[in-house]
Amino acid sequence: MIKILHLIPEIPVPTTSGGKVVFLGHMKELASTPGLIMHTICVDADGDREAGAAQLKADYKNFEVFPRATPRLGSGWRGKISALDVFIRSSFPRAFAARNNVAARSRIVELMKGGDVDMVIADHLTSMAMMPPPPWPVPVVIINHNVEQTILHQQASLSSFPLNLALSIDARRMAAVENKVIKAADLVVTLTPEDAAELSDIGAKTRLCPYIIPPVEAGWHDCGNQDILFVGSLGYFPNREAIEWMVHELAPALEQKLPPARLLFAGAKPDDVPKDWPVRSNTVFLGRVSDEHLASLHRESALYCCPMRYGSGIKIKILDAASYGMPILCSAEGRSGISWLPNATLIDRTDPAQLADKIAALLADRPALQAMAGSIKGSLGQVASQRNGLLGTIIRDIVKKGKDS
Repeated sequence: MIKILHLIPEIPVPTTSGGKVVFLGHMKELASTPGLIMHTICVDADGDREAGAAQLKADYKNFEVFPRATPRLGSGWRGKISALDVFIRSSFPRAFAARNNVAARSRIVELMKGGDVDMVIADHLTSMAMMPPPPWPVPVVIINHNVEQTILHQQASLSSFPLNLALSIDARRMAAVENKVIKAADLVVTLTPEDAAELSDIGAKTRLCPYIIPPVEAGWHDCGNQDILFVGSLGYFPNREAIEWMVHELAPALEQKLPPARLLFAGAKPDDVPKDWPVRSNTVFLGRVSDEHLASLHRESALYCCPMRYGSGIKIKILDAASYGMPILCSAEGRSGISWLPNATLIDRTDPAQLADKIAALLADRPALQAMAGSIKGSLGQVASQRNGLLGTIIRDIVKKGKDS
């Protein structure tokens, strides 16, 4: 049996973000892979996931949780003072400082020295904040969800002073940590070929292991409506930019081309919508919805549209929509790492009127809409069979290589 120490940077229950979906998916995959024994250590980076931690402790035999090392920025004056202190005195980026838990690190060292670990899998770069410095007595594999420095640089470019300055400094710190850590790791597993190429350029040893969400049994069916779905909160800047563009540019174009169409935003709270955004009859902000409601939105909405321009890594919202066999239209960034999606799904958002024409034509031709759904469902089925067991194969290859050397 191969003993795996699985590190995750936050409690993934409930799954309120794409990252949490992947963390929980990897936990389930590792726990069900023959020949592996999994021990998980994580930091409660959200600071309020006691119920989720209790559920995971009940579901998994070896699951340990440690508190975040710094107060949350939104936790009042203590959080603000702590963030300022980290900014001034620490060389760590903020995301690393929050997970730099000394007790978690001591526990990891104890497990490695005691012979209870054959390999460490750090699920997400920021999990490495819990690790002691190299050299390590066992192979260390990082599952890289995205290129963190890229996201921080993007966010800085969209922000105004002084936030853009703080984010630029954080991006430089992240780049220094990211470049150092990925070179030290025995392997960096990436979810997209784009990230693999970017990380290889800075010296990482990479292997591609795409993440997928298997097809659901009760999937999409054509209800004959004109509803267009997007899932994401306004708190994450790539989502916010996409939603803002849809409200300001796509919604008025759709209003002219297809008056019955509605843009449904799940996860985006009405109270978080900026007051200076236009109020339109064809934009509906649903806020955070239950899992059951979200499933029904995926099953019953006519179309999923994701015009994201920013971000890195794979877009879990697209994989989620594909798992229902939904018809999908998405930008090149939204499709990044999901090359198996049919080319017909790709959109160019430089011309909102042209996109509105494309949506109107697709929603008017229901057989074409259903054919797109069938094509996506078929492609996902093929990829799912190819992906099955791949992470376990990568683990066994690394362990065998270590024994042979």
